[in-house]
Amino acid sequence: MNIGRFQVNIVSDGFFKLDGGAMFGIIPKPLWEKSSAPDSLNRIQLSLNPLLIRINGKNILVDTGIGNKYDQRFNEMYAIDHKWSLPGSLKEIGLTTSDIHYVVPSHLHFDHMGGATIKIAGSLESTFPKAMFIIQEQEWENALSTNPRNKGSYFAEDMRLLEKKKQIKLINGRYEVTEGLEVIKTGGHTPGHQIVRVADGTATAVYAGDLIPTKSHLKPAWCMGYDLFPLDVAEWKVSFLKEAAEKNWILFFDHEVEMKAVNIVKTDKGYDVAPISL
Repeated sequence: MNIGRFQVNIVSDGFFKLDGGAMFGIIPKPLWEKSSAPDSLNRIQLSLNPLLIRINGKNILVDTGIGNKYDQRFNEMYAIDHKWSLPGSLKEIGLTTSDIHYVVPSHLHFDHMGGATIKIAGSLESTFPKAMFIIQEQEWENALSTNPRNKGSYFAEDMRLLEKKKQIKLINGRYEVTEGLEVIKTGGHTPGHQIVRVADGTATAVYAGDLIPTKSHLKPAWCMGYDLFPLDVAEWKVSFLKEAAEKNWILFFDHEVEMKAVNIVKTDKGYDVAPISL
């Protein structure tokens, strides 16, 4: 779709599964399973939906997907399905991984940053060799900490490789990648979680990352067990959904399987989604 001067494509890195209880935190299973049916291992299907934004000859990628460098045990645990891959999705729209100028990860968990590196002949290499990665400093520090809760979600070797190749730009708070394309630090899910907003007068679109990963997470209380600061996530949802509905913003979901782009609609019961045809 076009958002003013910006051309926006939802690209794909396939599918994976996470535990349904972890994805919905304190919400009882009889409620969340109505919209997200679990498999026999209690896992729910999720999509990997990076966003490609093109403007003035620059290609900006938001999130990198999970990547394809893991062993069989890891692939089976998360039921990784690369029916589509990010490099393949880029190829379909006439780009290669070397054509990406900027990568803006919403945060550095492996399902958002894993695709940043690739293994070639057993050696770890940068998937996007010409790109600068724009990352919140607080997220960077959190990803490289020894906090036992973080250990399974961050792969430090990916960050260290990109740091060695001088592909990391650390920021603090709001940052304008280019006119009309802004990175906003939100925290909540992780200390340095950030969203991307594209606005060009006539329309505004937001990639909300893991603050609202699927359409089932619209309700403020429906936060993930993975959220380090769930109260902050809930408060952010309240203000964001109100403004998004009033101003007819477009919302891109990072993990939604069915509706990847929607408008937010105010209802008597709160907020709902109206799908957008792509």
